[in-house]
Amino acid sequence: MDVGLLSAMGDLDVKTLLEGSAIFEEFKGALTEQYVLQQLVTPQKAIRTSMSDFRKEEWMTNLPLYAVSELIKVVS
Repeated sequence: MDVGLLSAMGDLDVKTLLEGSAIFEEFKGALTEQYVLQQLVTPQKAIRTSMSDFRKEEWMTNLPLYAVSELIKVVS
């Protein structure tokens, strides 16, 4: 559900996005649909990672980077 990830998966060159090309004419419909879906299905609360300590606010939860690395160890 991310336009950037979709572009990366499609191996879309940045120049193609900025300058346009015949190939992009076919792919931009999929990018547009993905962007609209992404905006409609936006989570109500954001999760952010940073060097700050853990804190939970009404609209955002901050996960410290050391916690993320521990989560990766547990999942792996």
